[in-house]
Amino acid sequence: MENAFFVEFPTMETGDLHVNNFGYSVTNPCHKYGPAVRSFYLIHYILEGRGEFCTDNNRYPLTKGQGFLIEPDYQTEYRSDADDPWTYVWVGFSGKKAKDILNSIGISQAFPVFTCEDKLHPEQYVKDMLRHNSANTSDLYRQTAMLYLFFSCLTKANKSSINFESRGNVYVAHAIRYIQNHYSEPIRIEELARYVGLNRSYLSTLFKKHTGLSPLKYLQTHKGRAPALYDPALHRQHCFLLRLSGAGILSQNFSSDDRSLPHAVPCEGAVQVRRQPQKV
Repeated sequence: MENAFFVEFPTMETGDLHVNNFGYSVTNPCHKYGPAVRSFYLIHYILEGRGEFCTDNNRYPLTKGQGFLIEPDYQTEYRSDADDPWTYVWVGFSGKKAKDILNSIGISQAFPVFTCEDKLHPEQYVKDMLRHNSANTSDLYRQTAMLYLFFSCLTKANKSSINFESRGNVYVAHAIRYIQNHYSEPIRIEELARYVGLNRSYLSTLFKKHTGLSPLKYLQTHKGRAPALYDPALHRQHCFLLRLSGAGILSQNFSSDDRSLPHAVPCEGAVQVRRQPQKV
């Protein structure tokens, strides 16, 4: 279970982009959702705590500043940590352009995890949706605008991978994404090379060509955005442990301007606004 505040709209398959739901949640220890299949796209962004996201037999330990995508018709499961549970925001959406938008951002079922820099705050756009949550035309346009700004943050977070892919070097893009997706695990350079299907020497050559750095040096230069890399040849182990505070309460995560958050259904059942415990 979790303490969630969220808004839901009827699912619509027509149109270019449609907001299905959005919300904010402080989860309880070991909060779990799934295995389950969604009928729309859903992105969670983590504000505090730790947990694990599972899809396609892959497990992704995730913490503050990271997020994950759930695509429709795929079975997924996620769980909050027992000692440091997640606090997160989420937004669900659908529409004819949803898939193309996600492809342009660089997240997909194959690469469902992303990491945002500290200066990026995608949660602010979800909180704006929560403050302007009715189903009137003005708020619906605003919610869609906030969704595009949310996408803009994710695009900035993934711009290095997108640039590599646009230049045709999928190997380097996959290597960087693998590092991001295995944030809390020590990674051997040999394992990284095996994952992208190259030998270690050639991967290092490509990596240096397109980033100017070796895989290990790239990691050291981007400590805040990548996990630790273990290279036995250099007799070094790096493991950056994130020490995060426990999840806060709802009132601690919204500014004084957030007092306008609603307490009731604003219009004839077209949208549902809830404050009670809810699984999302």
